[in-house]
Amino acid sequence: MREGDGFRRTTKVTTGDAAQEIAAAGLLGALVAEEMPAAGGEFLKVDWSVCAPVRPGDEITAEARVLAAREGKPISRIAATVTNQNGEVVLQGTALIYRRAA
Repeated sequence: MREGDGFRRTTKVTTGDAAQEIAAAGLLGALVAEEMPAAGGEFLKVDWSVCAPVRPGDEITAEARVLAAREGKPISRIAATVTNQNGEVVLQGTALIYRRAA
């Protein structure tokens, strides 16, 4: 991955009364694990803020972009945002991720 690379994934929230923001964080996890290069990435550290509620029936989209990649190591710092179908930010922040070798 290189600085500035971006990735995106969308899903519809179908769960009931549980903390819906967990769905937003889970979608970011899926994005890191399945969509970014060298699938199987893992979070080393996260700094996220919940900005708005996520409700059943919402369609949420996770987007991430690489802020920095460590030279010689499979570690990157990303900026992440999750928005709902109205474009409202529901979760945002940064994360340090480890990318497994391809």
